[in-house]
Amino acid sequence: MSADSILMRMAALEGHIDAIRFLASKGYDLDAYDELGWTPAEFCASRGRHEALMVLHELGADLNKADSGNSTPVYIAGLMDFPKCIEVIHRIGGSLDVQNVKGYTSAHVAAQNGHADCIAMLIECGADMAIADKKGETPLMTAERNGHVECARLIKRKTVCPTVVGIRTVCNTTAQHNEVQKNLN
Repeated sequence: MSADSILMRMAALEGHIDAIRFLASKGYDLDAYDELGWTPAEFCASRGRHEALMVLHELGADLNKADSGNSTPVYIAGLMDFPKCIEVIHRIGGSLDVQNVKGYTSAHVAAQNGHADCIAMLIECGADMAIADKKGETPLMTAERNGHVECARLIKRKTVCPTVVGIRTVCNTTAQHNEVQKNLN
């Protein structure tokens, strides 16, 4: 474990922009994994340090870089309930729909944990709510299974079923279609 690794982790966790800039000026690799297997951007996302995420991006960090479990900063932001980080990552062109090794996206983990503000931000930014994980479950199904009514309502309100041409859907059955239509009204 290098001193630079510890310093960058602390700077990212605490959102110390000047320290991040200083370490970058000394040649620290902004995409380097630390001994925990995370990048500085993942540490920023884990604490909601959206300003630090912007600085990392401006300095050349890859905000789409995944860890060994294929989790990315946007996944971490969805998991930890930081919608502003999701917005920043989207604004700089980051992918919202990367799946980890279990097939979960940021929408899945936000729905699983009842993070309605993250679901709303993901929908606003255009995240795909129809992606199924390796068990075949979409974020809507995850929200419903975990009893997160507000998350499910947001997904249903923004999702249109196959009768509307050109719009992607989370409906897999007629019953789901009817339920979505009922909740849209």
